[in-house]
Amino acid sequence: MEVSFLTGANGYFNSTEAVSMRFFDQLIFSVCLMAFIYTLVFVLRRKPRAYYFFIASYLFIAYTLLLNYAAYTGIIIDFPHLYRTASPLQYLSLPLGYFFVLYTVKPGRQFRYYDLLHLLPFLFHVIELGSFYFTGTAEKARFVRAASQNIYTLWNAPNGLFFTYREHMIIKVILMMIYLLFQWRLIARYRKKWDIALKKQNRVLLGWIQFETFLKTLWCVFLLTSVSFIHLTPVLAILPTALVIGYLLSAFIYTMLYPSLLSGIQPVSIDFSKSAADLHPAPGNGYSEQPAQKNDLKEEADNTPEQPGKNLLRSAQQFVQLEIYMQTEQPFLDFNLSRAMLAEKVRIPARRLSDIIKQETGLGFSDYVNNYRINYLEHQLKTDKNWKNFTIEAIAVQSGFYTRSAFNNSLKRLKNETPTELLNRVLKNMHAL
Repeated sequence: MEVSFLTGANGYFNSTEAVSMRFFDQLIFSVCLMAFIYTLVFVLRRKPRAYYFFIASYLFIAYTLLLNYAAYTGIIIDFPHLYRTASPLQYLSLPLGYFFVLYTVKPGRQFRYYDLLHLLPFLFHVIELGSFYFTGTAEKARFVRAASQNIYTLWNAPNGLFFTYREHMIIKVILMMIYLLFQWRLIARYRKKWDIALKKQNRVLLGWIQFETFLKTLWCVFLLTSVSFIHLTPVLAILPTALVIGYLLSAFIYTMLYPSLLSGIQPVSIDFSKSAADLHPAPGNGYSEQPAQKNDLKEEADNTPEQPGKNLLRSAQQFVQLEIYMQTEQPFLDFNLSRAMLAEKVRIPARRLSDIIKQETGLGFSDYVNNYRINYLEHQLKTDKNWKNFTIEAIAVQSGFYTRSAFNNSLKRLKNETPTELLNRVLKNMHAL
């Protein structure tokens, strides 16, 4: 992290090592320059919210590397006001990396006020370093020059009002491990939750967030090693920096090779046309047993469509937003799901939501949701052996239907099948494979 290998400028390496270190500092400068140009280009393009968390974290890591370069080469002595400016940003880059993964797998998530609690370590450290930041330039220069004489003195020097530099490093490593643990948990949870088609559609994106999290995990291990054994050799201070270079280059190369990453999650394309064309009237009102759907039918009957042909591009974009939410969060598994509830989650007005669904799929709200439920139970029957032992009523409830009769009516209406016919069809297709 910041000022983690001042030793190269102060005689801790022999002549051969010094040559290698001069190459290393040139590499650092080149990577930093590349990272800042990449960041500038990145923010000029419109991207999903998750990637703004990513690029902010990327920028802070690059800035830390740049200050490491300034410290190693001794340039920091000429710019003492930059000293310690990266230290609080390191506390900020940790939650930013976590929010990148969180908003990648949950793009519909709304930012909550309690999320601001993640800023507390950053704010605390800024306040802690306040007295140093307001110190005069000459005094800062003397402090930096004295600290650069001995890395071990620097390692145990105060880095604020309460903790030494080493203690702050330990705190950062602990927080990093916690955030990485939650990142791995998120990845594992959504890999299990998403169906095969969605994972296949977004395999490059999932591969990237796993690789990115793996690199940070490896970085955390190197930092822990550096903190624990720096007293044995100052070379250990270089290990985390080498991995940071690898991380910045990997992110650059990965996004250049796969620019589709910048678009975020892509929903699986579902053909609703057959369901819309083959709607069959169900006996009685098949939705009466599902309170939320009954209300939705009334809302649809009272709904006046917006002007046809208006804002078609916006409607298509909002439908993609809806599809992403339906496929990643699977809200249809809640039998109480209503149009108002879904509209709130995807932040689309309820009236417009029905218009978009009708325009893009030819289905009403309830048919649209029930189509997802039927697709879900078909997928589960194919992939989960336990589902073959469920009763029809259990299958219906597990798929989000309020009762078995509601499932029967919806299945007859959308697929013109009975539950027994659906089960036989799915099993027959599986045996054919």
